[in-house]
Amino acid sequence: GAAGGNGAEHAAAAAALQDGPAAAAVAAESDTIYGEVVTAETGPVQPGPPQSAAFIRQLSPGVPLPEPWWFRVMSYNILADQYAGTAYAQEVLFKYCPKELLDNNYRRQLVLEEILRYQPDICCLQEVDDKVYSEYLSPHLSRHGYTGHYTNKQGKVREGSAMFWRSGKWVAAAMQDIKLRDLFKLPLSDRHCQFTPMLESSPALTEALQKVTTIAQMVLLLPRNAAAGSSTDSCSNAAAAAAGPLLMINTHLFFHPYAPHIRSLHTAAILEEA
Repeated sequence: GAAGGNGAEHAAAAAALQDGPAAAAVAAESDTIYGEVVTAETGPVQPGPPQSAAFIRQLSPGVPLPEPWWFRVMSYNILADQYAGTAYAQEVLFKYCPKELLDNNYRRQLVLEEILRYQPDICCLQEVDDKVYSEYLSPHLSRHGYTGHYTNKQGKVREGSAMFWRSGKWVAAAMQDIKLRDLFKLPLSDRHCQFTPMLESSPALTEALQKVTTIAQMVLLLPRNAAAGSSTDSCSNAAAAAAGPLLMINTHLFFHPYAPHIRSLHTAAILEEA
């Protein structure tokens, strides 16, 4: 700020010498500063990586599908910020990764970019922070023609699963959120009564199932032309009708390496719900 001011004063003095008092007054007036002067000192600007890791994974993103009602599905665990931002995550789980690259404001831009490059017709995301969904992913993806649905996990965590589908291709006919804790509360419903003897013989298993926060999303999608029935393209309508409804399920099963029985029970219950 000071250097700029001195330069302006020198310019005003030079104008006064060359063009007289009137020119000096105009030059001095142009030196007026409006608002607060803000300065910042930064270190050297570091170059970015020559190629994003996402480009290496994307061997052929956006390849056109051969038939109108073929569809591309993407599933992506995007690592919730509440897990990536802890000291344990940064110093143990992801100690190989620079901390600035774990920052949510940096990562969520790359997640959005990668989703759009793959051009999925249906996108299932896991470990989605509730605010990342509502304040970032949903607004941005809606601008690109997607409709979304978010389901928070049970318990106190503020993350869950999100499903997006291409609005021009699909219509959501029905949606159901499955809360696995509720399904395994005794007495079980008739739909899941086959698990009753197992739970009654193992109080520890019954207790464990009430601690796990797993949820699942079910969305029944109909091809848009078939649902609307308004297209003038008979071939398109016929293809859409032949494709039929599609039931998509998105979940994030319990992660613990010693809990395959929990994952198996949850998977069986979700399929019974479907």
